[in-house]
Amino acid sequence: MERLFDFMASPAYAVFVIVWLASWIVASIIVLKRKGEAVFLRAPKGARFAERGASGHASGFRTIGGARNALLVFVDGERVRVTGAFPFNLVFLTQIWGLDHDFQRRDIVRVERREGLFGGGLAITYRKNLDERRFSLKLRDPAAFERAISI
Repeated sequence: MERLFDFMASPAYAVFVIVWLASWIVASIIVLKRKGEAVFLRAPKGARFAERGASGHASGFRTIGGARNALLVFVDGERVRVTGAFPFNLVFLTQIWGLDHDFQRRDIVRVERREGLFGGGLAITYRKNLDERRFSLKLRDPAAFERAISI
């Protein structure tokens, strides 16, 4: 055990940690590029709704994790997109916590307003293939989001 603490105090440990984190960042950039997504994702010009800095969490066992002021949400035509804003889209954080969603407006099953201790939010349920997926968002202007998905 003493050897472990000696290693953690050495410069080699710092180098190991930096290389480890850098490799995860590079891997996530490669995955984003292969999927055709931008590292510095922005809402498209002319989007019906766009908000950067939204908060949210997924349902199920993933409710432990979430995002506070780290999500990009937009509605562009028929597409609804929720993902991490840079740098939170790196190292697979939104995928791990179930906060990376890309679906069509027609696939929305329901949107419910939720009131909480620290303000309200929206619980969104949508259909992806034959599964129903659910997540919650806390937006600065939830009414504008509801109008954008109902047009």
